[in-house]
Amino acid sequence: MLSLTKVSPHVPFVGAPQFHNWLKTQGKTKATIRESMNYAKRFGTVLDTQDASPLLTLSPRNKQHAMSALANLSKFQGRYNVFLQIRQRYSLKWSKGDSLQYFERFFNEELTFDSMLQQIKEMMRLLPLFMARIIKFACIIGLRPSEVVECVRLLNSSNIRHYYNRERQALEHYRFPSIFLRQTKKAYVSFVTPEMLELVGNGSIYRGITYNDIASHVGPQVSSAICASVESYLLRG
Repeated sequence: MLSLTKVSPHVPFVGAPQFHNWLKTQGKTKATIRESMNYAKRFGTVLDTQDASPLLTLSPRNKQHAMSALANLSKFQGRYNVFLQIRQRYSLKWSKGDSLQYFERFFNEELTFDSMLQQIKEMMRLLPLFMARIIKFACIIGLRPSEVVECVRLLNSSNIRHYYNRERQALEHYRFPSIFLRQTKKAYVSFVTPEMLELVGNGSIYRGITYNDIASHVGPQVSSAICASVESYLLRG
């Protein structure tokens, strides 16, 4: 059985390569794997000491990340029951978000279609042209922020032949399950015309683009959530 020793977050822990490979076999995204590895390095000893008090000082968001990493690590090490006992002892709950906040936001009369469009236009104004085109493209396909960026990168790589079905005019996300088929949301296909693809196609500048590149221009709140809302609104209309 592998165990972790308390080390610096930047020093690989015992069993790190095997844990990393195990996460990949579970279909985790690159971002999730990186996050799980970082939190496992910081809090992996919780499974050894069974003292979860360090988690109690974290923000709600970081606590969820730490719990997720420990859950995965414990499954990999074959001691998930230990994680469950720690969770119960320290009353660690999985957060489902503030459902009331989501409900109020959904029925927020100020968040009209026009106001959403204005927010998107302002976002695009702050961005370089090629990034603004990604935001516009996001309104068409309605993927998550990181998924939109990965989609654009695939379209500007040799993978486009396996990704875009010209006969069906469809982006076949299911061919890249580690990116688009997640536990909480699965994106299988998006139907787009060749003209729509011209927004973000034929440009080497897109190949190295990341979500953080866009967020650095407009702040961490840049999200395709509004873009997805616009897409849903148009579909309903």
